[in-house]
Amino acid sequence: MILNGALFGKLVDIILIAAFLYLIVQEVMDYVKRQRKNKALEAAMNVWKSGEVYGGQVYTHHSGREYLIVFVTNGYCDDQHKWPLTVVYCDTQYLYFYSRPLHEFLATMKINRDVDNSIASAEDELHAMARKYLKDGKNTGIPHSGEQWYSEEHAGTPLAYRNEVTVKEIANVDRAQPIVIYIEDKYPHDIRAMNLYQFLRKFKRTQEKAE
Repeated sequence: MILNGALFGKLVDIILIAAFLYLIVQEVMDYVKRQRKNKALEAAMNVWKSGEVYGGQVYTHHSGREYLIVFVTNGYCDDQHKWPLTVVYCDTQYLYFYSRPLHEFLATMKINRDVDNSIASAEDELHAMARKYLKDGKNTGIPHSGEQWYSEEHAGTPLAYRNEVTVKEIANVDRAQPIVIYIEDKYPHDIRAMNLYQFLRKFKRTQEKAE
């Protein structure tokens, strides 16, 4: 089929108009995205400057997983588009570390009100976490060097066993994320480490601090 000159010219005009309209729509969409991002960046900066977000807070993802904020970076960078506020956080279930722009983090996370997220002294924070995750009054408190703790592994299965550990020390006690250093009694030559939040959820104390 051969198009005559007039029909071909109209077809070209239609294609050019469609391309022009497409470019306009794309420009509008890009503008809307930029405006939304600018507002999100500004909101994240205001939240950070007001002290509402800081290391040590526990947030819950819409999937139900909990994450512990380690710290927020890029707070004093001049260009928030190139270097946006970024939160470094840890999956409290698996001890995996992540980083993500703060405005994206806040869009998918909600602060966990069941955990004491208030700013307090390091010692107060440790005891607050202990009270939350150690329900037995005899076990209230933070781990100390020489104490023995245990966890029930694979409970309810043929592979179930009691994992006993001995606490060596707690590092980073003046930081938002203290670390418990311990050894498993079955493997006394292997030194292990776990953040305090996860340790208190996983282990229970078996005896008082050794003298």
